[in-house]
Amino acid sequence: MVKCIVQIKCRTDKGKRRQINQDMILSDSERGLILLADGIGGGHRGGEVASELAVNEAHAYLKDKLDLNPGKPVDPALLSEAVAHAHKIIKEKARCSKECHGMGTTLVILLMQGRMASICHVGDSRAYIIQKEIQQITEDHTFQNYIGQHALIRSLFFHKKTRTLTQAVGISEELCPESVQMEIANGAVLLLCSDGLTDMLSDTEILKIIHDNKFDPDTSADALVAEANKKGGIDNITVALLSLQDNCRNKTK
Repeated sequence: MVKCIVQIKCRTDKGKRRQINQDMILSDSERGLILLADGIGGGHRGGEVASELAVNEAHAYLKDKLDLNPGKPVDPALLSEAVAHAHKIIKEKARCSKECHGMGTTLVILLMQGRMASICHVGDSRAYIIQKEIQQITEDHTFQNYIGQHALIRSLFFHKKTRTLTQAVGISEELCPESVQMEIANGAVLLLCSDGLTDMLSDTEILKIIHDNKFDPDTSADALVAEANKKGGIDNITVALLSLQDNCRNKTK
């Protein structure tokens, strides 16, 4: 399998108002993996524990499976299995620890194989593809997003705070990860991020920053975090940017 990844840049920051960082990011360039989680609940540090468990356990699961058949195309269902594995571990940890009771996390996983991107997510941490325009690949698992799609419910709840997750790893009784697979064109950049970025910056602002930095992952990641903090930094901010080589081509083993 040809590795078309030219560069991955990850950056996480606790922001301006939070005492601890409950986001977690892991990059495995050897296997083309990026995992990002945004922990919630479970006492003072429960969210931090949940996000760390989610990323590490899902990565360990995927690493074992991918290393059994290196270079072979992967069924997107494998990413959902990794999410389910992390979900089980977090629920068990929360059950056995009073300090972690009620903890959970978002989770978004990206697997690149050649030009093919497989993405699986739960919660409202996002994945975008950026070229001349910006496109959100994932769909937020929030009540706000749900009622936005249903006019009657929106008319009943428009006055209420609706930024509540409809599912989260470690919390939901029935987890329904969503997966997508897509081919990535030359010059495209993939962005994974927690809501600490998207609550501060619009899609248009994110697109402008990446364009202004000429699609360079290093400078773009730093600029995105800096601008989110400049706008208030009300939450932890985590970003991962992945770019592809222009001369990426398929080969057979």
